[in-house]
Amino acid sequence: MSGPSALAQTGNEPVSLIVIDDVPLVDAVKNLARQVGGNYILDPRIGDMAAKNVSIRLENVSARDALISVLRDNKLTLVTNPVTTVDRIAPASLGIKPVSAVQV
Repeated sequence: MSGPSALAQTGNEPVSLIVIDDVPLVDAVKNLARQVGGNYILDPRIGDMAAKNVSIRLENVSARDALISVLRDNKLTLVTNPVTTVDRIAPASLGIKPVSAVQV
């Protein structure tokens, strides 16, 4: 069995300044996820939201907190899979919940 995903467990060290200025949402998510060090997939139901540009300026927050903030601001959610090291980023409106290790 694999341990918790990196997106859920790392990237908690505060960064003095994170600035994302008019960047496509997908690129912002990729960049922040890379800083966190995790594996993720984008749910294809994100659709046209992926092309939306985002801007954010955060001080003294972790890369993980910045990622969660960008996702929340864009009505997306991070679904952690306790069985694999891959998380899923999906529209929050879908109400996707992780599958427990017992169910797999």
